Parts: sequence; structure tokens; C-alpha cells
Amino acid sequence: MNDKRQLVIMEGVRQGLAPKGALLEKRPKENKFRVRIPINDKDGYLVDFSSKVPDGVRISFVLDIDIKNSPRRAALQEKMMNEEEHIEKLFSAPIIKRKDDAEVRKEGFRKWIKIGKHRRMGFFQFIRSLDWTKATDDEVTTEVIYHTEFFINNLSTYLNGQREYISQEKDAAFTQDSISHEENHNLNFINQMEEKHIQETEIELIQKARIGQSQFKQSLLLRERTCQLCGMPDERFLIASHIKPWKVSSNYEKLDPNNGLLLCPNHDALFDKGYITISDSEYSH
Repeated sequence: MNDKRQLVIMEGVRQGLAPKGALLEKRPKENKFRVRIPINDKDGYLVDFSSKVPDGVRISFVLDIDIKNSPRRAALQEKMMNEEEHIEKLFSAPIIKRKDDAEVRKEGFRKWIKIGKHRRMGFFQFIRSLDWTKATDDEVTTEVIYHTEFFINNLSTYLNGQREYISQEKDAAFTQDSISHEENHNLNFINQMEEKHIQETEIELIQKARIGQSQFKQSLLLRERTCQLCGMPDERFLIASHIKPWKVSSNYEKLDPNNGLLLCPNHDALFDKGYITISDSEYSH
């Protein structure tokens, strides 16, 4: 992807993420651009492209952006390195150590995570597209925005338990703006329904209808595009089903793709009522 196209896409990403305060800026000492989504004056998310992975986007969370030798950044790195399994599950991607990104790409990885102390990358994830050479600028922009919001949503879930590492300046932005607007809206909607004492079955139907068409379904479509039981391929009718029932799931589990699978309407209804059960290797009814 040439520099001119990268700039067009980065500007589109900035516009799409403008409600989060996204800024388009030039990378220090480079003729490259990045989108920065500030949490406060020191910390934030970065979105850019790397010449080592020409068919992918790099999304980062960095403490003390562009500041060398940050103790806070080093402390968070150490903390995250001790929680590798949890982070890999959260992002559905492996943590890669001591290997060049171009080499990782050659090995066929579609997405991966790195945890470092770099002033411009910090904790970051590469996500490769199927083929951006055949996609329009708008299509690439939409895909990058989706991956960015998914990254922010997942990392916000993790960082809410690590607040000692985050600068307290403008801290309200961390708890609100860093969460996907659509998912936040969904959860607020559900809370309102519960407050009005709508019957449990009706609430669950509303929840499934709204969440099934949101990022939860989109994250499942990144893995599979057919019904997991019969192979029905029409995405319009696929339903994002929760393995652990919605009503007993935590807020994180409600949006976690590892707690979901795509089913056609018939299998979703049977699964929802317990007529079908699924194990690691088979299903029964």
C-alpha cells in the first residue's frame, strides 16, 4: 500500500473514530501518518501501517507516547507478560516474542500480539486483511475502524483492572470514550429494559436481536461464515449465539467471541432451549 493511499485511509479512520477524539498526525521523524486516540495527555491508542506487514494494520496501546524509557510503560509490560494466557484468550491471538513481524507474516499468521516498551508501540496487535489490493479505500477504512474498536473494547476490559498504571489526568475519557460506542449503547439499552421490568424472556429476545447484529456477530464472522452445525452460508440469517447463557454471563462474556458461535435460526432455537449440547469434539441432541 503506497503512502498516498495510506494517508487517505488514515484520514477516513480519523473521521470514523472522531467521536472518540481521534487525531491524524505525522509520526515523529518519519514521512508516515498515524491516527491517535488519546485517553489523556500522555496515553492513548495508535493506528498505523507498517512496511513489514503491507497487508495488515497495527493497533497499539501506549503509555507515555513518544517518550523514551517510560517506567510506567515498563511496569505495564511486565504485568502483561505475566498474564499471557488471559491476554491471548481476550484477543484470540498468540503473543509473539523475539521475532521480526515480517517473519511472522511469512509464517502465515493472520493476527498476533506483541508486548514491549517501545515509545510508539507498547502493547500492539497486527491484523492482516484477506486482500486489500482488491478492496476500495472505503472498504479498507471500514475494516480498520472495526478492528480498532474491537481492540479498544477488549483492552478496556483488561485495563479497567489495571488503573494504577494509567495517568489520572482526564481519566473520565478512559472509562467512557475507550469503549465501543455501539456496544456501550447496547448495554445501556439492556439496562433500561431491565429497569422497566420487562419479562425475562422478552428481554433476552431483545438482547439477542440487538447484540446479534453488532460487533459480537462481526467478531464471530471473522472466524467462520457458516452455521457451525449444518453449514448454512447465508450471513443474513446467521445468529450469534452465546454458549454460556446471556443472563448468567458477565459483561465481558456477553461480548467475548470465545463465548459464541454462529448458528442458523433452526439450530439456534434448539440450542437455546437445550435440545442440542456441544462439546469440544461433537454435538448431541
